[in-house]
Amino acid sequence: MRAEADSLKSFIEHRRAQIADAHLRDASGFDTCAALTAMMDEAMTTAVAGLRPEARSRIAVLALGGYGRAELFPHSDIDIMVLCPSDAGRAASAEDATTFLHMLWDAGVDVGHSVRTIGETLELHGKAVDAWTSVLESRFLCGREELFRELVQGMGSLVGAGHDAWLLEGVFTDARSRHDRHGNSVKLLEPNVKKSAGGLRDIHNLFWLYRGTDPRFFVPIRPTEPATVAFLNALAKQGVLEDEAHASVVNAVQFLFRVRHDMHYRQRSLHDTLEYALQLHVAEDLGYQSQQETPPSGGRGVERFMREYYLHARNVFSVHQQLSQHFREVLESGLRSGHAGEPLGDGLILYEDALSIEPGTRRFDTPLKILEAFALAAEREVDLDFRLRAVIERSGDLISETARNSPQTGALVHRILASRRVASTLHAMNDLGILGRCIPEFGDLVAFFQHNVYHYFTADEHTLIAVAKAEALREEQGVLHEVFRNLRQKDLLYLALLLHDIGKPHGVADHEITGIEIARTVLHRLGLDSFFPDVSFLVRNHLLMEQVAFRRNVHDPETIKEFAAHFQRPEQLDYLYVLTYADLSAVNTGVWTTWKAAMLQELYQHGSEVLRRNLRGEQIDEFHQARHEAAADKVVQALSGEMPRELVESHLRGMQSDAYVRLFS
Repeated sequence: MRAEADSLKSFIEHRRAQIADAHLRDASGFDTCAALTAMMDEAMTTAVAGLRPEARSRIAVLALGGYGRAELFPHSDIDIMVLCPSDAGRAASAEDATTFLHMLWDAGVDVGHSVRTIGETLELHGKAVDAWTSVLESRFLCGREELFRELVQGMGSLVGAGHDAWLLEGVFTDARSRHDRHGNSVKLLEPNVKKSAGGLRDIHNLFWLYRGTDPRFFVPIRPTEPATVAFLNALAKQGVLEDEAHASVVNAVQFLFRVRHDMHYRQRSLHDTLEYALQLHVAEDLGYQSQQETPPSGGRGVERFMREYYLHARNVFSVHQQLSQHFREVLESGLRSGHAGEPLGDGLILYEDALSIEPGTRRFDTPLKILEAFALAAEREVDLDFRLRAVIERSGDLISETARNSPQTGALVHRILASRRVASTLHAMNDLGILGRCIPEFGDLVAFFQHNVYHYFTADEHTLIAVAKAEALREEQGVLHEVFRNLRQKDLLYLALLLHDIGKPHGVADHEITGIEIARTVLHRLGLDSFFPDVSFLVRNHLLMEQVAFRRNVHDPETIKEFAAHFQRPEQLDYLYVLTYADLSAVNTGVWTTWKAAMLQELYQHGSEVLRRNLRGEQIDEFHQARHEAAADKVVQALSGEMPRELVESHLRGMQSDAYVRLFS
């Protein structure tokens, strides 16, 4: 047995080295999976061949999970199930399994395994979703094949029994939990390529939904082709997935496979988080070289690599949302039974918690109806349900250049910005590809990535989070809350936030300057020219407050003089204060601190007082001096009953100037 294990170990090590070398020589992600699967299949059958003939004849060995899907990665878990015919044969089957597993373990292969009867396997349905989905992916390896055929027949009766609410709810619960743990945005600085939104698990979720409920997709899995690819091809063949979408998502999965292979090889472990430092190495391995052209087409190789990652992840997430919509409707129909919605025209239906559309609608016939749906959802403060989202996504091509330049388009965008549900509506527009169609300049921000640890999100995601941070002030307390509440034109603030980084794709340096003319173009197209003077001021100065508050002495009258000189009226500072908070707090989870909040608030309060008193030049010095003297006099008065007045005054005069200024500001 030892000699056989050593021989098997040599075979595996040799094949692994060949496969790794082929990967570095640009083998496709699909080919690498197939090669690793074939290697493991051969190792498995070799180990089982060492059993006595009677042992081989009483068990079936099945590959489960990713191995079952023929989607092995360099350090994937390898899970198998030993299928035995009855409880009576369990002990012997378990002993057989231990015998061939020992050879695999001795050969350096870490295998997870279970021993079950056919009945026990079928009973997993209704009990454990993760175990059942793993069985749904089972593939016959060796042994008694008739046992596997019997299992498949039993599984087929469950798959063909109609909609499976237990499975649907379980898959969706898993997806929600996974996105909560690993990121529900496709645009994180350090995504998990398997489990974050837009990762490979989103495609697996679809695979389970369709394979577990629709007999058309419950077909044998071949070891020579990843089951995910075969599944996507079947979706296209059945007309569920349109040709263009099919080609795009297959390309996305191919990309993610290559990335995940390289991560495993680089880290020499089951490593799926694409950390900041690792991104540089993976980009180099996959051939992304830095270029001199202006981003997004040129620039640093790692930034181009990550931009492609985000675009592919967005594509995967979009397909996941679109194709899971039917199954969500099945669950939602049960929840909404007996609750009639309110018709709003054009097929739109308002429910208590969502805006929907009449069943059977596939597309809108005009672009304005798309934007009307978003405007209504924003004004009624509800989400778009999955049926309506799918219709909008299929209708996105209606938003042409003519539609973008229509006055009605600008009016509908303004309705959204003037609502009480701005951030989530803009986020939905971006997720469905509509925001970038309405404002192509914003489309350039989509997946635009600065490779530094300071920025945790892509530029489009950061922008929309900033809008959400500002909008959330409505429910908070404090100085910021009061300033936000008193803004007369919150739509102006949201426009400025939407456009504050609009110049970044043309160069991060001086983007606050280049962004002004881009903002002018956008506002003119939308018919919102009247907003330009204030929006351009905010775009131009959106870095001003943080530069002064965190780098200058905000208690120095000279600092306040220079700062106040930027503003023509106090209201400009109000808007800039809220915008600065929203911008900073949307960079990453650790940027906004108590210290920064205090420094910005002090700068705002000093600047606001000067501007509201309309002070200029020496008047600012005189005002500060008067404040200091008044504050010092209060201290003298308060302490004069406990010690001589002259002693208090002498002590105050002896204080160092910076401390004195800070104490009485």
